[in-house]
Amino acid sequence: TQSCPDLSVWNLDNIDPKLPVWMAEGLFDMDALNQSGDDIQATSVSSAMWSVPQLMQLMDKAGSEINIFADNDKVGLRTAAIMQRFLRMNGFVVRTFISKTCKDPSEHFVEKKLGWDDVVEIEITSEMIEAQDEMAFNFLKYLKNRKF
Repeated sequence: TQSCPDLSVWNLDNIDPKLPVWMAEGLFDMDALNQSGDDIQATSVSSAMWSVPQLMQLMDKAGSEINIFADNDKVGLRTAAIMQRFLRMNGFVVRTFISKTCKDPSEHFVEKKLGWDDVVEIEITSEMIEAQDEMAFNFLKYLKNRKF
């Protein structure tokens, strides 16, 4: 077991290895996923960038299945592709999902109140990442227009 007290993985202590673990970027995304279904258990490091020690903590607690709910932007897809590759190299079954219409799980499940029918499983390609316009997402505009 890894010991990394300074590198928190949110909700790690509540992981049941019999169920798939969901990875999300932010805490609001993790919370939205955890509220989206009975058998959903999501984790977060409150950032797109998971470190190797954090991934080791997650791999120690997880069963054999890890799902990634990627943010639907260039950074989110690139990070999810890296996580997917790393976790698969370490023997995990990894599936990656995005919202069909929203940026992230929080917007999808909480703000727009959409369900799992509007989520799609993807296999990330470099073409898919490059197709994302780096400037397509204006974070300040997003926060200003977001309903809480």
